[in-house]
Amino acid sequence: DIPKSRISLEHGLKSKIKVFKILLFILLLNLFASTSRAAEIISSDYVNQGKVIKFEIASAESGATIFGEFLGQTFPFYQTGNVYRGIVGVPVDQKVGSFSLFIVFAGSNEKNRQLEKKIMVVKSYFPVSRFWLPPARNKLRARQIVDDEWGRIEKVLLVEDPVQRWDGKFTLPVQGEMSQAFGQREIINNKPAGNHRGADLAVNVGTKVKAPN
Repeated sequence: DIPKSRISLEHGLKSKIKVFKILLFILLLNLFASTSRAAEIISSDYVNQGKVIKFEIASAESGATIFGEFLGQTFPFYQTGNVYRGIVGVPVDQKVGSFSLFIVFAGSNEKNRQLEKKIMVVKSYFPVSRFWLPPARNKLRARQIVDDEWGRIEKVLLVEDPVQRWDGKFTLPVQGEMSQAFGQREIINNKPAGNHRGADLAVNVGTKVKAPN
């Protein structure tokens, strides 16, 4: 006869081996799922004219080089933790309809891979502002003057940096009434003058202007 203590020992060993095999199977299953999970685009399905839309890429390979293409614009994605984020603006006069967003993976094992998602651009309704400028002031709206001014502004605004240079939320530089909003349609001296490219706050002369962050 086999001693009961030996039977008990063998039974306990077999149980432990069985539990170990089950745990190993679960571990391998999770590992396979995490490595085979396809990257996906996380974003809204629509965006208004004159607005920006944010995109996130989940489950992408760490260290990849990713960029997006939307409405003829190419923009980069930056990695934050396990997520890649990108943002792009929609022109105020963009034609409405469905357009393709392409995400291109240009680095490491995901090179030359591409994702596509349809984004609907919907119409925005901008208010209209009408005002009159005397001839001397109206000369400041000459195309060359405007282009030169915006050229200097864009040298500062259109600077990209993969390192986050701000902390917390942004605030307004001054507290005042919004005298003219972004995208507002301007009619100057009874002639259409396009859409306003900024946001104007009305305050008294001499008001201190603070950095927004």
